Amino acid sequence: MAVSPAQCRLAYLIILMNVAVCRAFGRIVGVLVAAFKSDQITVRARSLKSVTQMLERDPSLIDRTPQINHVLLRCVVDQSAMVRDSALALLGKCITFKASVDPDMLKSILASTRDLNLGVKKRALKLLKEIYLRESGKGERGTKELKVVISESLLQRVDDVEESISEMARETLQDIWMSPFWALVKLSDLSVHDKIALKVHMDLIIQTIERNEINSSELRKFLKYTMSEKCKAHEANVKVNRALVIVGFESMIDSVDDPGSASQRSILQTLTIYAQANPWLFSQQQLEYLKPYIGNLSGADDLNLFRRVVVILRCVLPTLPTVQKEFLKGIQDDLFRNVAKLAKAELNEVAACLWTINGVLENVNRLVNLEVSVLNNLHQMETVRFEAPGGPKDPISKAQRFIYLAGTFGHHCDFQPELEHFRARLTWLHASTVPGKIVAALKPFFKDVQPLSLRTVAMEGMGMVCQAWPQNFSDQSNVDMFRKVLSHDHRDLQKIVLACFRNFFASQDPQFLLDERSEEKAVLVDGKIGGSVIASEKDGAAALIAQGFSQDVIRISLGSQDDYALAATEVMASIVRQGLVHPKDCGPALVALTTSANPRIAAIALQQHQTLHLQHESMFEREYMRAIHLAYQYQKKVSEDTRGFARPTFRAKLHSMYEVIKTSKSKVQTKFLSNYCSKIDFDLAKLDVSEEVPAHLDYARFLIENLALFDYGRMEDLLHVISTSEKIVSNTGSAVAHGINTDVFKMIIDPETGVPLNASADQDKVNIDVSPARLKLLTTASMVLSMLWQARTFIRRLYNINNKENKKEGRGRPSKDQTKIPPKNNLIGGEKIVDAIDNISNALDSREQSLRQCKEFAELMAIDLELKVADDGDEEEEARLRTPSVDGEEESMADPNSAIKFGKRKSSVSLNGTPAKKKRGRPSLHGARKNSKKSMNDDEDDWD
Repeated sequence: MAVSPAQCRLAYLIILMNVAVCRAFGRIVGVLVAAFKSDQITVRARSLKSVTQMLERDPSLIDRTPQINHVLLRCVVDQSAMVRDSALALLGKCITFKASVDPDMLKSILASTRDLNLGVKKRALKLLKEIYLRESGKGERGTKELKVVISESLLQRVDDVEESISEMARETLQDIWMSPFWALVKLSDLSVHDKIALKVHMDLIIQTIERNEINSSELRKFLKYTMSEKCKAHEANVKVNRALVIVGFESMIDSVDDPGSASQRSILQTLTIYAQANPWLFSQQQLEYLKPYIGNLSGADDLNLFRRVVVILRCVLPTLPTVQKEFLKGIQDDLFRNVAKLAKAELNEVAACLWTINGVLENVNRLVNLEVSVLNNLHQMETVRFEAPGGPKDPISKAQRFIYLAGTFGHHCDFQPELEHFRARLTWLHASTVPGKIVAALKPFFKDVQPLSLRTVAMEGMGMVCQAWPQNFSDQSNVDMFRKVLSHDHRDLQKIVLACFRNFFASQDPQFLLDERSEEKAVLVDGKIGGSVIASEKDGAAALIAQGFSQDVIRISLGSQDDYALAATEVMASIVRQGLVHPKDCGPALVALTTSANPRIAAIALQQHQTLHLQHESMFEREYMRAIHLAYQYQKKVSEDTRGFARPTFRAKLHSMYEVIKTSKSKVQTKFLSNYCSKIDFDLAKLDVSEEVPAHLDYARFLIENLALFDYGRMEDLLHVISTSEKIVSNTGSAVAHGINTDVFKMIIDPETGVPLNASADQDKVNIDVSPARLKLLTTASMVLSMLWQARTFIRRLYNINNKENKKEGRGRPSKDQTKIPPKNNLIGGEKIVDAIDNISNALDSREQSLRQCKEFAELMAIDLELKVADDGDEEEEARLRTPSVDGEEESMADPNSAIKFGKRKSSVSLNGTPAKKKRGRPSLHGARKNSKKSMNDDEDDWD
């Protein structure tokens, strides 16, 4: 009887399914899923990868094992970056094999785009791209809301502090937003279907902008990039964006009759972003369509539309080759008619637009008359006592309105050619320039007797004029005014002065980073069109600001982590870039600011720190110890956290600084580490413990935690740190241990034998009589050295440093192995050293804990440290060869999750028993090593 191929295949499958391995398939999957919750990082990561490989062969596994999803979502937020990355990879496979995207899975991927690990971020961005393209492939069946959410998440990564993430986000957005339409825009005539596709895409962009105001800034940056020469496909992208602008204007017309379409406000907001990104996308015919929106202001909605239209006009008008004068005259009339009704943000745009129009119409008299009238009104209000008892209150808003007008038009318009006209009509102002006259007219409203609200507006007005016409920075009265504000005036006034400096430097420094998150906040913007300022005046003003106010700027930047500090940091960074001050003046402050919890402040400071280190390495390396202490003070005062790491990643706060130092020569790195460790050391006789928490103890803990958590790049550096730490503990610890034995436990040590002559059989029952001050001093000293010893042990375990490698340190030229990047033990995390130091940090809480700390340190020092170090390698080699048992548990010596602690130590000098008799003559080296190794097993048995 013939057997068909199908019957053969079926028989084969039946036999195969009855094999023991196949029958145990469900159990195997259960074991792998259970391993997601393992205490071992590598076990969790490998189990996730194993399930991913199984899914590739059998997608139905998702439906048969529903518990995978629940456990998987927990792994996405795991403390280990390796586990999070593996979990995202498995999550991507699960989404690929499902018909629809689970909302919880999508939330996890969106949250992963803000992960601190670059690899996790990149994988999340890649998954979002795949999900978006899959939804786009469904056509009308695709979920539009899902694509909007993904687009928003990608936009927010365009300005990521990591350049690689920012670049990947831009490329991803270009692939999903631009490239699908490259072939379409090449056609001379678009079909109805093509226009509908463009309209749908424009609606998606509009909805993305509506979700969050921050998205406007990110979209502007993305569009600028796609249409710049940095982008390879910029020509095709310009055509796509021009087509989208056309679609946007058509949607404006259709929105009147179609209630289901986007609102005119949302469409105009998006068109405004396109105008700011590339004004050449617009035509005069499109501007003519916008003219009716600036003719009548009857409500808040009209004012919002008005401002958007004015921004478009201000950006686009200078780019049009020819414009009809009648059209410009009509716009000018409408703007002048509404000037008195405008708020501060709208007024700034209108002033810039009017000066642009004046460049074509050349009727500056209308602007001159407006400015002169405003200044005369301000002169009449100088004697008014605002908010005085029984005085008028309404004039405050009136005075503020006049100050806004004077400062805004003084900023955007070049009135200097009309100086004689101003002199004839403003005889009470004696300044030699028109900007100087405007500043002089505003100064009476900045006096201390004026209300803060009026002083704030006056400072804004004067700052705008000085920023546009920097010769006013050289006026001594203005210098004194700015210095007074920065020294001890109100913080709101300080922020205005900093904004003035920041925006002035922005016009000087092409690399300056402006905060474009909110147009309403950008009051002092460099929007002046027309007119020019001599370069030497700007250079002189920049030098004057840097030399006169740099210390105040540094102080403000180190005083907080909010917008005030951000503005000061931007000013300081620009001063450094232009070389206006000595690197020593700003260098330590930049290092301190790299530890800021504000990512924008930290990113700006790191960029300038890298530049200074590269340009002035030989000089700057001498400032690092001062910079580190300043970073500690910054963390103590501003962050109120003097720990040396950031949670939950346990990353060293000085990580960025050390990464910069790692780019230096070998000798520079070694010298830095030597100086760094020397700051942990101390002189027992000079140690100050008068404070509740001794200053050196707190500072040493900050240094030690950073030292333990640095990401070392060379084996040579690791060996140097270990060797230096051991020398400090050995040398300084000897005096501390001697003080503990004699002053605390009242031992009398035989100078010849080193054996205590009065040791009791039960030291715990001995009456300890030591002064609190002396006990605190010795406890503090022992705590510092114990923390350093724990850091040394942690580093050895983390980088698998054995005895043979440790002996190579300091012997001639480093070998190739010493210059290689040392591999880390992934089974040991930063929480180990943190827990160990925490156990030591509470030793000052009570007298009993202080005595226990002193006793443990004395027992540690009773061991010959030189011999102890010599035998470390044997134990570590043994520990590394051990493997986990079947139950996933390890022996105590190889357990990386066990606490770091001091165990009992045995030696010839014991605090808990009768001293052993010491043999006369030369001691046996073998015996010493044996005793040392036995103590070492007790000391470090919980590390591996």
